[in-house]
Amino acid sequence: MALIGTLVDNFNNGVDTSNWSKTSSVVASNGQITVSHTATGGDYKWIATQANYDLTGSFAHVQITDFGDQTIVQHESDIKVQKDGSNYLLFAIRNGFIAAVKVVAGTPTQIGSSLALDYTNHRWIRIRESGGTTFWDTAPDGTTWTNRWSTANPFAITSLQFVLITGSNTNETAGSHITWDNFNCGGSISSFSDNFNNGISNWNTSGSGDATQVVNRNGGVYITHTAASQYNQLVGNTLYDWTSSAGYVQVLDFGDQSQANHIVCFEAIDTGGGANRIIVQATNGNLQAWKWVSNVQTQIGSNIALDQTNHRWLRIRESGGTTFWDTAPDGVNWTNRWSAANPITMTALYPLIVAGTSGDTNPNSGAFDNFNCPEPSPFSFKPTMTASRYVGPGALRKRYAKPNIKAPRRRTDDFFN
Repeated sequence: MALIGTLVDNFNNGVDTSNWSKTSSVVASNGQITVSHTATGGDYKWIATQANYDLTGSFAHVQITDFGDQTIVQHESDIKVQKDGSNYLLFAIRNGFIAAVKVVAGTPTQIGSSLALDYTNHRWIRIRESGGTTFWDTAPDGTTWTNRWSTANPFAITSLQFVLITGSNTNETAGSHITWDNFNCGGSISSFSDNFNNGISNWNTSGSGDATQVVNRNGGVYITHTAASQYNQLVGNTLYDWTSSAGYVQVLDFGDQSQANHIVCFEAIDTGGGANRIIVQATNGNLQAWKWVSNVQTQIGSNIALDQTNHRWLRIRESGGTTFWDTAPDGVNWTNRWSAANPITMTALYPLIVAGTSGDTNPNSGAFDNFNCPEPSPFSFKPTMTASRYVGPGALRKRYAKPNIKAPRRRTDDFFN
């Protein structure tokens, strides 16, 4: 059974019927899905996964771009995760509130208390599982998640159908709708930034030979590896759309580039175990661009001698069907180094940073900072104004000082004449 996290859809191609089934009143427009219902009670509309998926150690999240009319009392929209008709989980949005609900053997139980709907901070909702516990989370951006409720898994979660549903359980004065986007993906890559000052919670170390060698220190990420074949990495928690967008990162330290097989990389990778990748890497004193298509590796263009000042920032961007590999000394002034027609689909890729080797004589390392954050200016102090004796009001007062005029001394005879 596939993990639900492997199902990724930004709905740019409407409702993909190979992955989803749907009812009527489902409209695809501008890369989003709007599901509407009437005022009649019991009129529920939805899109649902064609297959069942495993939630174990995985997640299902979605962006809401329009919550519909929340003044309609029974207007309800949910992520519904169901084992069967009597056992399911809900992330529910109703009448200006959000709530977590479990239904076990037909009996519904709310988890904790409802929260007032925050149209900004609850824009993304997620159900996930970890270590035998189910969690209900929210985020403003698909990246910065806050856990709201949790409970021990109420039933087996290894074969579940996932449904995006809206409707009303009683007659209402009017119908309403909800608009969904970015199922298990995070919108544009440019919407995700991280200066690592608060750790690496937006990333994970999956795929590392030794995750303990990926360390957040002093607001940066330091990745070390052994001399034997080993690759350690940090991969984003969320898939992003790279079309008409870009991801970039600062390299604080390229490591010892005299080691022939040591590499420091920035990549965009797919969900299929990284079989499809876009790569910019520094190795053996050279900068290179690569594409992997179905695990077939091809270099783009020729090596460029690594300049550890002017190549300090690495960027992968897409525009008009073309992928570009760029560098900058400062995260602002970019120079394009290579380009090619998009070698892979760019709509759902993880950002990844890595340091490793296929085998060298000594251990080595790389260090990174400021993902999609330009480097702070070294001139961060605020200038202060000081008085000048030569210009400004102070100078005028000095130059044109008021005369100190004293009254003339009168002779004593003047008082009597």
